[in-house]
Amino acid sequence: MAWWGKLRGRTKDSARPADPVIAAPVRTDPLDLPPAFASLPAVAEMAAHLRRLAQGERTAVRVLHNLARSSGLPLAQRLEPQRTRALQLGGVQRQCLDELTRDASTRIHRETLAAFCLLIDLKSGLLDADSLVQAVEREEPVSFSKASLQTVVELFGQTLPPSAAALPEGTADPDALSGLERLRAGRAALDVLEDLSLDSGSARTFAYAQALRERLPAGHFRVNDEQLALLPLLESAGYRVNPHTLMALCLFVDIETGNICKQNLDRIAEAADTFDSSMYSMVAAAGAFGLELNGYVVEDPLEADPLETLSGLASAAPAGVLACFRKRGESGRWWERLQGLDDCRHTLSLGLEFTGLVLSAPVDSERLRPLPDQSLLGRTDVLSREHMVLRWLRDSVDGVIHREPGTISLRSDAELQARLLSVLREAAGDVRGLIADSTLEGLIEVLQRDSSIDLLLIRPLVEALRAGAPADWIALRVLSALCEEDRVHVPGGLKQYDLPRLWARSSSADARQVSSAVPLHRQLAVQLLVTREQLPKTGARQLLEYHLHAGLEDPDPGVARAAVEGLVRLTMADQLPLPALLQPIPNRFAASELSKLEVERLAPLMRELELWLAQQKEKDDLFPLGLPFTDKEGKIVPEHARPWLELLASLEQASQADSSRRRHRYYCLLPGPELRAMGDAILWTWAELAKRLSRSLEELTGLVPRELMMEYRLLLAELMEGDPPRRPFLGGESRKVTIHHFAPYWTCGVFMIEPVPAGSPLEWRSPMFEELVELGRRIDLRDVFLLRLTGSPEEPLTGLDTMDPVFTTRKILTPRQLELLQVHQARFVPLLSQLPPMLSGDSPASEAMWALLDLYQYGEGAPGWQSYRRSRHGRPASPRTREPAWEEIAPALAERFRLGKEHIPRLERVLRPPGVVAVNRDSSRQRDPAAERAEPAE
Repeated sequence: MAWWGKLRGRTKDSARPADPVIAAPVRTDPLDLPPAFASLPAVAEMAAHLRRLAQGERTAVRVLHNLARSSGLPLAQRLEPQRTRALQLGGVQRQCLDELTRDASTRIHRETLAAFCLLIDLKSGLLDADSLVQAVEREEPVSFSKASLQTVVELFGQTLPPSAAALPEGTADPDALSGLERLRAGRAALDVLEDLSLDSGSARTFAYAQALRERLPAGHFRVNDEQLALLPLLESAGYRVNPHTLMALCLFVDIETGNICKQNLDRIAEAADTFDSSMYSMVAAAGAFGLELNGYVVEDPLEADPLETLSGLASAAPAGVLACFRKRGESGRWWERLQGLDDCRHTLSLGLEFTGLVLSAPVDSERLRPLPDQSLLGRTDVLSREHMVLRWLRDSVDGVIHREPGTISLRSDAELQARLLSVLREAAGDVRGLIADSTLEGLIEVLQRDSSIDLLLIRPLVEALRAGAPADWIALRVLSALCEEDRVHVPGGLKQYDLPRLWARSSSADARQVSSAVPLHRQLAVQLLVTREQLPKTGARQLLEYHLHAGLEDPDPGVARAAVEGLVRLTMADQLPLPALLQPIPNRFAASELSKLEVERLAPLMRELELWLAQQKEKDDLFPLGLPFTDKEGKIVPEHARPWLELLASLEQASQADSSRRRHRYYCLLPGPELRAMGDAILWTWAELAKRLSRSLEELTGLVPRELMMEYRLLLAELMEGDPPRRPFLGGESRKVTIHHFAPYWTCGVFMIEPVPAGSPLEWRSPMFEELVELGRRIDLRDVFLLRLTGSPEEPLTGLDTMDPVFTTRKILTPRQLELLQVHQARFVPLLSQLPPMLSGDSPASEAMWALLDLYQYGEGAPGWQSYRRSRHGRPASPRTREPAWEEIAPALAERFRLGKEHIPRLERVLRPPGVVAVNRDSSRQRDPAAERAEPAE
């Protein structure tokens, strides 16, 4: 009974002996044997060939041999010489099989049924292996039992025929059915591929199967998306196919036609699910089971809506269609079965782009052009070069304008930091003579130990580090950028490096990398060509154009797509800034900047805290109990008290750093829920303004800034006078605010300390600290925020001229008048710039919203506002335009991509975003959507 579970491939001891049919010539690598077909046969002929292998030429002895070999039975070796012989069955057995396979809808081969029955009788002992082999050799009839036939018909979901009553009863085995199910399910794709190679006599396919077996002893690998899309289409047509069988058929076709060569074996073994089966193999495999499919390409999908095109094709075919997509930024294809509008909408929502390729049952459509067999076998898109460029241009221009390349913080990823440092140390010998040793050591020291600085690395650079790209190339690019970056300082003085030679060496490394044998490395190298550091170099533009145009001709679509985006960025470099390879920023992940203050600030604060607690205990013995920083006995726990003291020390350090200690300071404490509610309300006001003006947030950013801010201030004034559902400010009639006032040079600690000239300073208990303690009793200290009130020329801070250390006010304080203390940075920052981490989950946090907040905080010259308007609306100096100057960009792109003047009008139509509307310069006038639809866009 145990042999039912021995589902393994051929072992070294049970290897198949040499077969003269498939013996390879001496001194010839079987993997180098030519494909079986000198010229590509018609796909219908290939499907018929597979059908003959799967059914017509398959005998019961051959099926039984394959089952025994998959199960590891010695019988397989004894049946090996008899594989091509026919099996003679008794008269009753033949009649039973004829009745079972008479109905064409069953699609079960009679020889397969006979082989399974004999296998069960062999296992039960009713049939002897020696007798079976002798009967096959002598062509004598062989019989099977009724019990074995009963198990087999249950396996295939059928019932016993009437003639089965005349069969010998046999012995019923309760484990036989489950054993057959395991055996059937355990047939790996390599097992089926080996069977196909033996049945067809193909030495090439057998050699490839053996080479894959060496890499994958178990014979199992994941089914790719081509088979996963094809299986439900086959099942809907009434063909239930094992996924591994379908995978083996596709592999067999691609090997026999030469579409798979020995260079592909490692990739198939490592990740077969990422290896693309050809359309030719998909159509042929489907045809082997009787499902007729044709390959089509959408004639002109560029200007049509992909959703409308796909849904129309899906509804035209009764069982749906198989549509080919690409994942953005990745090479290779992705197939999906589409049956209706919902399927199409869901697939496009995943960020996949439609290639125009379709597999479907024969349909008659003007939008489709049938593909010849040669195009079905090709691995690249069948669209013309002009179509491909136009398709990628549309997406690339949209991405360049609306999406900045992502960045990753170096210090937020310890593994990434260690990898970069290792690469720089490994390449130290390659840059000797180009960068002084002291400068190189200083740069590595800064990246490793200087906690005050962080680097934002562009995402393709991070992917290159993680993908194992050559260390010398990465090091040259990173070191060149660090040397030229003025914000990165090395200990001990100036950076010493030879810029011309460093640039020349880096350019040579770029040239080697864009010609790499690894497609992913080529793609990343092309993506990193057009950066802010590269362009200012002498002769850089011509060199970059050369590499990018070479990338357009790359057979890998991921590389070609990256080259298109690079050329678009190069063309629009005068309008949009190029992305930086790396950007130094203050380290927001630093543990704390208070480590230097522990002795001179934290120790005195601890003594103040002990004195304060002692004074409170004199009044009330129970007061120390239950404080956030005391134990059960009312004694201070230093670890618990440290966050409280750090907050006070950070407040003093921030006041000294920005010189605000010399002025009157006004603070307030706010719990996190209240602050987040105010943040949500701030965003709500902008959404409310857009609603009143009948515009979207993106359209608001196209208005004249002064007029926009006037509208917003009028809205705020209206909200301040009433009782709005959300309050985008502090104070008001229904919400008094407690203000803590500190005079110039007063110390903000556990005690308020007033310096006295030529005398001892005066001390009072700090009301702000005591309020902080009371808040800390109810909520976590980390969810308590300290805000500083400030003023601006447009909104001066008035009405707070009292000298009381603490008071309440109903004065309305707008967000622009509030600054937030960042404890671990020891600095105050505008509250509006810190809205993202404090918002609730349902807040509309779009890029347009942050641009509007930046305008509200800093005015028209705000960097975030200018950057967004430049990327969204084209030329930054012109607030009157709603879109980039396509009349200038389209000719430049046509010249850059060598498309010819006849393509310029079409290029403008393809690039122009849908639904562009004219900007209403009178922001107070309500829009008329019907009129806008009737009028041409500005």
